[in-house]
Amino acid sequence: MVKLYKNLASACVQALETIFVEQKYADDVVGNLLQSNKQWGSRDRQFLASTIYDTVRNFRLYKNVADSMDFWKVLAAKWIVEKIDLPEWPEFAEVNAAEYKARYEQLITNPAIKESYPDWLYELCVEELGADTAKAELAALNQPIDVYLRVNTLKTTRGKAKLLLEEEGVAVESIDGFDNALHLTTRRNLTSTVCFRDGLIEVQDLGSQQIGAFLQVEPADYVIDACAGAGGKTLQIACELKNRGTIAALDIHESKLTQLRKRAHRAEVTIIETHIADSNTRAYLFGKADKLLLDVPCSGLGVIKRNADTKWKLTQEKLAELLETQWEILSRYTEMLKPGGEFVYATCSILPSENEKQVQKLLAAMPDKFKLIEEKRISPTGNTDGYYMARLAKLN
Repeated sequence: MVKLYKNLASACVQALETIFVEQKYADDVVGNLLQSNKQWGSRDRQFLASTIYDTVRNFRLYKNVADSMDFWKVLAAKWIVEKIDLPEWPEFAEVNAAEYKARYEQLITNPAIKESYPDWLYELCVEELGADTAKAELAALNQPIDVYLRVNTLKTTRGKAKLLLEEEGVAVESIDGFDNALHLTTRRNLTSTVCFRDGLIEVQDLGSQQIGAFLQVEPADYVIDACAGAGGKTLQIACELKNRGTIAALDIHESKLTQLRKRAHRAEVTIIETHIADSNTRAYLFGKADKLLLDVPCSGLGVIKRNADTKWKLTQEKLAELLETQWEILSRYTEMLKPGGEFVYATCSILPSENEKQVQKLLAAMPDKFKLIEEKRISPTGNTDGYYMARLAKLN
C-alpha cells in the first residue's frame, strides 16, 4: 500500500506549478528540486521524480479528471486513477473520489485525452501515421524509458566496463545486437562512478547509437557533425573512427560546443575540432566531408519518453518553423560534402513530414545531385525512443 507524505506531495505541487505556470523544463525542475534537498533518501527521491514525470506525461487526463488547474486536485486525480487512498488533508477536502472515478471512465473514451496529447497533435499523428500506428506509438511514448550506456571503446571494452560498474554497485547487462551498449537495470546516478569520471561510458539511447553507426564512417575519414549539440553522437563517431581522421563538430550554441570539448577531453578523443555553425564555417568546410551527419533540430516527438513536457511546449507554429529549418539545413549544409561522399539525415521524431517527406523533397528538387541509399525508422513501441535516419550519396 502506497503511503503519501505531505511534505513530498507539497514539493510535487510546487514543481508542477513551476513546469506548467512558469513554463520551465521538467528535467531542470526535477534536477533542481533534488539537488536542493539532499536530505531526502533514495525512496523519497524516486517517489518525487516518478510522481512529477507521470503527472507531466498524463497532465491533460489528470487535469480533466480533476476539472481543475489546482495542482493538489490534479495530484488527487492521479492517485485516484491509480487507486491510491487519499489522506485526509485540507487540500483534498473538496475532492469527491466517486465523481473523479466517474469522470475518468468517461474521459478515457477520447483517445487524445486518455493518452494526454493536445487535440491538434494527436490528430496530426493520426493523419500522418494512420490511426493504428499513431495510437500504439503515442501510448508507448507515455511510458518511462530505460537508461542505456555506450562504452567508450577507445579506452576499454564492454566486458571491462561492465565489471567496473558492477564493482561500484551499478547493475548493468549486455544487449544482444549492440556490441558496445549496456542496459542500466537499476536507476543510479552515474556521474560519481569511476567509469563515468574516467570517460569509459556515456549515457546514450539505443536508437541514438544506431544513428552514429548508420553513418558507416571509416578510419581517416573527414567527418562533419553539423548539428552536434553536446556531442553524444560526435564521441561515438570518434570511436567508430578509432580516433583517426577528423571530426568537425558544428553547432549554433557555443555553450554546447564547450560541453562537447569537456566530454571529448574526458573520453580522450583527440580528433574533434569545433566550429560555430554559420555561413563562414560552411564556406570554410565547403566540399571537405567524406561523411556528413545532419541530426537536425526537430519536434522531439520521438523522445517524449525522456522529455515528457515536449508535447505541451510544441505548437503548430513551432513545428512549421522546424520544418523550414530542416529544409534549410538539408539544402545548404550538404554543400560541405565531397562529390561521392555520403550523409545521414536524422531526427528524433515520429512524423513523416519531418522525416521521409523531407528526404523526398530533396530528391525531387535535386534528382541529379543526390541518391537515397537506405532509410530506417525506429518505432518507440520497442525498447528505445523513436528515430528516423536516411543515408544518401552526393553524386556530383
